[in-house]
Amino acid sequence: MTGRSPAPSFRPERFKAFVDAVVAIAMTLLILPLTDSVAEAAADHLDTAEFLTAHAGQLLSFGLSFLLIAVFWMGHHSQYRDVQAVTPALLWINVAWMATIVWLPVPTAMIGQMEPTLCRRSSTSARSF
Repeated sequence: MTGRSPAPSFRPERFKAFVDAVVAIAMTLLILPLTDSVAEAAADHLDTAEFLTAHAGQLLSFGLSFLLIAVFWMGHHSQYRDVQAVTPALLWINVAWMATIVWLPVPTAMIGQMEPTLCRRSSTSARSF
């Protein structure tokens, strides 16, 4: 007997529920810029067709990011279906994975709301260095 206790583990049900909550919140955050755009469109008296045309990029970036997060979540769900215990190392790996998920609303909002010329200007200035 070595006297060492086994590494602590966390209950997988609680871990999976936490991951599900983080993913759900990230997916919800994707829609918030669109709700602001709808309020602005209503104030400007735009009709539905004008709104959809004016915000096509924003709608596309929302749809793609929502789909990407859904695919990541389904893959995660599939991988962890039979996990019996969650070690601290596995927990930290998943914290890093969740950080990538919660970051996605930021570039989504940037792509959907910023002018393309700003992106082009940034890439042009980066090449000059």
